[in-house]
Amino acid sequence: MKCSGYIVVWVCVCLMVFFMGRTESMYDGNSFFFAEGVKEVSYSGYIVPLSGEEVREEVTLNIRAVHEFAESELFSIMIESLDVEDSFDQISIDSGNLGYYFVTNNIIYRLKLSAEDENWAQIDEKIIRRLVDEKESFLDEWDIVCSEEEWVYSDGEWHQSVKASGERRIYHLYSDYVGGTRYYEYIVWEKGEGIVYYKSGSGNMLMHIEFGSEI
Repeated sequence: MKCSGYIVVWVCVCLMVFFMGRTESMYDGNSFFFAEGVKEVSYSGYIVPLSGEEVREEVTLNIRAVHEFAESELFSIMIESLDVEDSFDQISIDSGNLGYYFVTNNIIYRLKLSAEDENWAQIDEKIIRRLVDEKESFLDEWDIVCSEEEWVYSDGEWHQSVKASGERRIYHLYSDYVGGTRYYEYIVWEKGEGIVYYKSGSGNMLMHIEFGSEI
């Protein structure tokens, strides 16, 4: 009987360790990303499109849940077309596509693709398949745009960083390319809110996009 009691305790401990490890690895949401079920968010926007004219228009993000994994979730985010008459006042397709976001409990990865890369109707399937078959190597192609810890990366031309400021994480990307205009991008994530500020464009304000809750 005494031996049986030890066996029962040992089995219980093993089960506790198993389920605790399983729970820690399961995806339960990232507090810096948009809340579960949020599909659309609107902001005040300031755009300088290809026409060169300043456009002050409401900017709406469409947040699409693509696939849920055991330890993460995949989303895509796009800017909805502006309510403008002149097509040259519209945000370009590449600039309006803010990319795919692979969201884990502690890190948000982002993959931006050109509209010329592939038929958009097929790209979801390709990304999901690569995340299943070759996740570690595939994520090397993504940028970390939000994380609990600060980090800095540079390859000599492109520079990226995530800075912590209270309940916010600030992603900054810029280029030192000297042969033309320099690209820049800022994303400000706030805990419990998702993206609260975004800015991107080139050094001469070419296709400048800026929107946020505090503009």
